[in-house]
Amino acid sequence: MLRQDSTKGATMLWPFMQRDIREYCSTCRSCHYRSQPNPRNKVPLTSIRVSRTFELVCADITELPITPKGNRYVLVIMDHFSKYVNLYAMPDQKATTVAKCIFENYIKQHGIPEQIHTDQGRQFEGEVIKTLCEALGVNKTQTTPYHPQSDGLIERFNRTLKDQLGKLLLQNNGTWDDYLGHVEFAYNTSTHSTTGFSPYFVIHGRDARIPATLISSPLSKPSSATGTPAEYCTSLQSRLQIAFRQVLEDSIAAQDKQKFYYDANTKYKPFYQVIY
Repeated sequence: MLRQDSTKGATMLWPFMQRDIREYCSTCRSCHYRSQPNPRNKVPLTSIRVSRTFELVCADITELPITPKGNRYVLVIMDHFSKYVNLYAMPDQKATTVAKCIFENYIKQHGIPEQIHTDQGRQFEGEVIKTLCEALGVNKTQTTPYHPQSDGLIERFNRTLKDQLGKLLLQNNGTWDDYLGHVEFAYNTSTHSTTGFSPYFVIHGRDARIPATLISSPLSKPSSATGTPAEYCTSLQSRLQIAFRQVLEDSIAAQDKQKFYYDANTKYKPFYQVIY
């Protein structure tokens, strides 16, 4: 199971649907094989607050076994507001390779983000990335050696990525770069527990057409609406404004709740000095 989907926005419903999904996932051998216990928290959680898409994107590189295609690394870029993620397979993690991937793939698809946040890896802190960010007017920030896990959002996703790829490879033939796009699409089109919307909807203002949509509505026809592009844009803007307000409210509430439970398990004392 790539994601345990909620009934919100579901294209198919049946009695006791959530119970059936939980029972199915609880008996999944691949899920049990891949499950790992969460480490005990050490210091209080610091939340990052954003209010719009592409105000802040986080980037990281994770290493996986080399494939016959020569790929060994995955560049993960996630928009902090919408949680929309893009995954790029790379043969190496040289600064030139990373910079080219960011510009040729990510920026050409989404536009220029206001801020890019990474760890202090050489591939992100070299002159190439610095020059690219300066030329495009991007504010480049980074974690510190004392607290490289401060970018918790992308750290959690990296665990999810490896977990989902591992489950897919246990059930199917092929290599991880064959399924990278599958994991990306499944994540982006699933309702996110923090925002209450799918990342795809927050970015595009509409739900993606997925295989379940075709199964549940096989005879659906294109809309015969005669609205103008200007009218559609006005409607889209209204939908996104409503969604953005809800995402912001739900994100703050989720962050506060997460911090409460996270901090309850820390060993932090008031006189501790934490360097970020």
